[in-house]
Amino acid sequence: MHWSRQSPGGAFASSAQGSLRADAVFALPGAPVPLLFLEVDNGTETRAEVADKLHRYATFFARTEKNAFTVGGRERPLWRTVWTAPDDVAHPPVAIVFTKQMGLEAMDACMRGIAQLSSPVWQGDWGPGPNRDGEQDGFRTFEGRVPVVACRLDRL
Repeated sequence: MHWSRQSPGGAFASSAQGSLRADAVFALPGAPVPLLFLEVDNGTETRAEVADKLHRYATFFARTEKNAFTVGGRERPLWRTVWTAPDDVAHPPVAIVFTKQMGLEAMDACMRGIAQLSSPVWQGDWGPGPNRDGEQDGFRTFEGRVPVVACRLDRL
């Protein structure tokens, strides 16, 4: 396993193109989750600030590069120039860990607020369609979305 603290991301070319700095990055090739970006919330940032970090992750993960070393001359995600993950992993997951002690209702409100403000980053697009009984149903597609998990430190 390899992990690093305050790993830069996005500072490869221009900070204006989606700079971020993960609190930690865990890399364990071959594991069920081979790459994980970690954000620790000590209660010093607003919900909007935490949600903005998730938007910056999405921007960073969407950045691509193309150079002479790119296989087949195709663009590839810039993050793959530093970290490895299976080819079927579009974006590595981001875990938000809350360290501030607060009541369950307050924590739930905090998580829901961040989820609402960052929904374009992680929430799939709705695709309507009928079910087997002919009733209206549908599905979600998560292409281009960032997997996000949030938990309290004592539940980690």
